Amino acid sequence: MKGKSYLVTGASRGVGLCLVQQLAQKEGKPLVFAAARSPEKYAELQDLEKEHKQVHVVRLDLTDVETIKAAAGEVNQILMTKGHDGLDFLIQDAGTSEDLVPPLDTPDDMLKLVFTTNAVGPIWVYKYFRPLVQRSQLKTMVFFASNFGSLTLASEPLRNPEKSTPLDATQIAYKASKAAVNMETIIIARDARDEGFTVISMHPGVADTDMGSRPQEVVEEMKPEVSPEETARLQIQLYDKLTTEDNGKFLDYKGNKLPW
Repeated sequence: MKGKSYLVTGASRGVGLCLVQQLAQKEGKPLVFAAARSPEKYAELQDLEKEHKQVHVVRLDLTDVETIKAAAGEVNQILMTKGHDGLDFLIQDAGTSEDLVPPLDTPDDMLKLVFTTNAVGPIWVYKYFRPLVQRSQLKTMVFFASNFGSLTLASEPLRNPEKSTPLDATQIAYKASKAAVNMETIIIARDARDEGFTVISMHPGVADTDMGSRPQEVVEEMKPEVSPEETARLQIQLYDKLTTEDNGKFLDYKGNKLPW
C-alpha cells in the first residue's frame, strides 16, 4: 500500500517550508510536492529534493494560471509513475501581504498582486488540481486563511471601540483577500461535499515569519504567537485527524473552530 501524498504551495520559506521539511521526515515516507513561484532561488528547497527522493519540487506561481496548469500536469505524471491513485492533501499555504498602511496609501499594483495571489490563485489551483485530489481516498483540501479574514473578529472594534488598535484600518488587500478565501472554502466545500471531499479554511496562527512579525511594527504587543516549526507540526497532526465531518470548517492550527 502506498503512503499518503501531499502538495504544499508557498513551500519556499516560512510555514510552507516547515510543512515540507516535516512531511519529508514523516513515518511512511509520504510523497511530497513542494510548490513555489521560483524554487530555483531557494537552496533549502533544492536540498530537500536532493536528500529525500520522495520530495519533488514544482514551479507554481499563483498569479500565472499557465504555471498552475503545468504544475498539475507534472504532479499528475509523478503520481501515476509512483503508483498513487491521486493526491491526498492539497495544502494551499502560499500568500502575500502589503505594507501596514491605510487603504488610501496602498499602491494600486499591490492591491492587484495581493488579491490575485491570495484570492484568485487558490481558485485556479482548486480548478486544475481537483481531478487529482478526486482520485484519492482522503480528498482533503486546506485553504490558508487568517483570523484577519474573519468578518466577525474584524468588526469587533466597531462594536467595542475600546478593543480597537492602529492595525484595524490597515492591510485592506490582505484582510479582504483572506475573507475571500473563507468564502471560497464555503463554496468549494459545498461544491465537493457529495463526492466525499474534506475542505477547510486554516488559520496557521501569527507565526514568527517575515509576514507574521510585521504587525509588531505598528503595535508592540502584537508579537508572533507560534514558531513556524510548531504550527507546522500541529497542523500535520490535525490534518491526519480530519474527516468529512470537518468539511466546511474554519479552524486554527490547534484545531479550534473560528468564527467566519
